[in-house]
Amino acid sequence: MSSNRRTLAAVGSDPKELRQVDPVIGTVLKTISLDHMEQIIDPELVEGKILIGDRFLGCVTIMDPTGCEEPRMQCLAGPFPACLAADGEHVWHADRYAPAIIKSDLDGRLLDWGGKPFGIQGMTFDNRYLWTLDGEARRICAIERVHA
Repeated sequence: MSSNRRTLAAVGSDPKELRQVDPVIGTVLKTISLDHMEQIIDPELVEGKILIGDRFLGCVTIMDPTGCEEPRMQCLAGPFPACLAADGEHVWHADRYAPAIIKSDLDGRLLDWGGKPFGIQGMTFDNRYLWTLDGEARRICAIERVHA
């Protein structure tokens, strides 16, 4: 997936595919089948790779957007990613079953973690706060790691 200008990545579940989209005109430039996945969650760009979570299989597929490397499946430090947030060369995920927010590297090693204060339905990281969506209370919350 390459282009002279920036593009968007989007995933679809019917059909299961990753789409490269021109953000200006909305045209789908390229599609990649994700038939090997079950319950797809949104893609996230981490260390130049596209990570796509699978809530059913409990892992992520790591794809090279240039197509030079074969996609690989990888378990993260927690068992079932429910949503992903890039943190430089690492990834945070809210776990689907465990009451935790977990930071992993792309080899699945545990780097950091914290308690999950509510059912997180989406999140992103801005280099200071982990912004989370609490769908039940209909609010956006900022979580900041305080080291003692």
